[in-house]
Amino acid sequence: MQLQMFEVLGLFAKYDYKIAFPTATEHEDTASLIILYGLNGVGKTTLLAMISGLVQLDFDPFRAVPFKSARLTFSDNSFISVVPQTTKLKDKEKIVLKVTFDDNIVELHIRAKGSFDVQLQTLVDEFRERYFEHIKDVSVDFISIDRLRSNAKEIRQQQTTHMIAQERPASRDEIVQPYINVPRFAQPEPHYDRSISRRIKRFMSEAQLEHGRFFSIGQPDLFTKIIERVTHPRGEEFPAAELLQRLEGIRKSDEIADRFQLSRERWDYPQLRDILSQPKRSKSKQHVLPIIGSYVEVLESRAQERDLLAQRLSTFEEVVNDFLLDKKIQVDVREGLTIYTENQSKLNELQLSSGEYHLLYLLSSAMTTRRRGTVIAVDEPEMSMHIAWQRKLLPAMLRCASMAQPQLIVATHSPEIAGSYPDQCLNLGV
Repeated sequence: MQLQMFEVLGLFAKYDYKIAFPTATEHEDTASLIILYGLNGVGKTTLLAMISGLVQLDFDPFRAVPFKSARLTFSDNSFISVVPQTTKLKDKEKIVLKVTFDDNIVELHIRAKGSFDVQLQTLVDEFRERYFEHIKDVSVDFISIDRLRSNAKEIRQQQTTHMIAQERPASRDEIVQPYINVPRFAQPEPHYDRSISRRIKRFMSEAQLEHGRFFSIGQPDLFTKIIERVTHPRGEEFPAAELLQRLEGIRKSDEIADRFQLSRERWDYPQLRDILSQPKRSKSKQHVLPIIGSYVEVLESRAQERDLLAQRLSTFEEVVNDFLLDKKIQVDVREGLTIYTENQSKLNELQLSSGEYHLLYLLSSAMTTRRRGTVIAVDEPEMSMHIAWQRKLLPAMLRCASMAQPQLIVATHSPEIAGSYPDQCLNLGV
């Protein structure tokens, strides 16, 4: 399931907005994009916070600003809406947030979390349970400037604590003045790992265990191929020369997997090559070929899955290194992310400049995205970036999310970013 439409009326008692999201079909392998462009004060950040809030049932963005109504519709035509309205409680009129999902309605406090009536809190809990079960495949990664600063602050504090525990003085590069801002609206998901390196490491581990969560596959899976062969036999399907060629392809795929330290099957290429290279024998070899052929299909199926992961990792390295001037990055399962200087010394991710850290964070978010149902909402991606980087940023994010289908929503002031995709740009405040 994906987002289909977001509508808000009377935002700041002034603006009515309707945002239609492009949606991907099951077999598409590219991210969709929409850009919210406009001057300061037209509500770009608030719109992202509202969208994120509706998915996570965090209504603080709706308590912070005036509006008449808001509604988020999903690709299955279900929707959640929120409307401030007046209600009577003990002969007194109160303003509440009326939240509707399908036939479920709850009234929330306009100034604090939860229901304004303690006795109705059970209904609120049941509402949350039904809603989250319905949208379990949808998640929003809201990347705000405040969140980036908060991430950096927490990681630096962890580093400082670790250094104190080690009883050694901190170097100038290791202790950096932390940012003081904290997130205003959306909070990270409870399981979210703020370290870019650990996040990449976790992605590589999960993508190998649950490949279908992260990649769109155009070819049928191994089980489907076997059923097709059994029900529609086509005679000899495993010529020795063809199997040799396929084994060579698997061997090259394994070399790439080893480059990223990905797990793979252990098999004996020289032995299989020798068997298949022997002169043709009437019966013995003909009995062996189907067995080897079935084994090759298993190896090939696993290799195709690894190839998609390796391709995304390679693209990420290539894209990031194309931005950086005197540094380069490398990813693998063991370290997650390693940053090298020109003289091959290693850097921590927080030793990067603010623009470099921001870039790496955004591109890693795109690279680690799931196959479908993920929304990446980015506020002011141009922050701390040179114009040349701004022009390249969105194409780079789309490349890093290869073979996945996230919905990318970007709020920006930058004409360099908005001008690159005029068809995907929604000009706000006009």
